[in-house]
Amino acid sequence: MGEIVQAINDRWEEFRVEPLEFYESGNRVLALGTILTKGRNEDGFASTAGQLWTLREAKIAAVEGFLDTESAIRAAGLTRLLT
Repeated sequence: MGEIVQAINDRWEEFRVEPLEFYESGNRVLALGTILTKGRNEDGFASTAGQLWTLREAKIAAVEGFLDTESAIRAAGLTRLLT
């Protein structure tokens, strides 16, 4: 995980994830939103993204990140959201 954070810090001046929607699926929570970046030379991008949080005993046990919402929705088993 530390390598990922370091790679993000090396490449991007600004990197943030803005969650827009949340869905519960048993002991997991699916958060769908947008990744927004700004590079050191002013380049950047915006992209849809998802995170799947697994909870155990009211604590975060695992987090999976996805660079597109469809993959995140499928991993959560919430294919009814795909229309």
